[in-house]
Amino acid sequence: MRRRYFWLLLSVTSGLLSCATLSPPPQPGTSQPYARIVLPRAIHLLGLDTQTFDRLVYIQDIRVTPGLHSLRMAYDGSSSSHRGQQAVTFLLETRAGHQYDFEAKTCGISWRPAVADHTLIAGYCTTHACTAEERSAPPRIPRTPKCNID
Repeated sequence: MRRRYFWLLLSVTSGLLSCATLSPPPQPGTSQPYARIVLPRAIHLLGLDTQTFDRLVYIQDIRVTPGLHSLRMAYDGSSSSHRGQQAVTFLLETRAGHQYDFEAKTCGISWRPAVADHTLIAGYCTTHACTAEERSAPPRIPRTPKCNID
């Protein structure tokens, strides 16, 4: 009898897992205006704006529409004391044709995401009608302050 319940439970569980979507979220097509967000393995993207992602999906490169976005992230890097910590929602204003490379900063008992590099997407303006603002070099990123431990 126990064996029968075990197989029933196993088949129900596998059926439910097969319904979960492990694909990345919808993104703007390459012919539409877009910006790129690039994340290191240490940052796990949990949500973008109002959309929540499956916890099993790791997104390391995503296209987004230009404008203001809220990113919900968790730390998944090598520091075991920080792993799984969620960050406050990170607000990012993106511009078409620009790429935002993130890094994870650990400090004491907390971590935070930071934009490490902001560049123009190579070849973007050859395939899109770019405005002067989109063609302009992105502003210099201020240096991230070092961790001050008292």
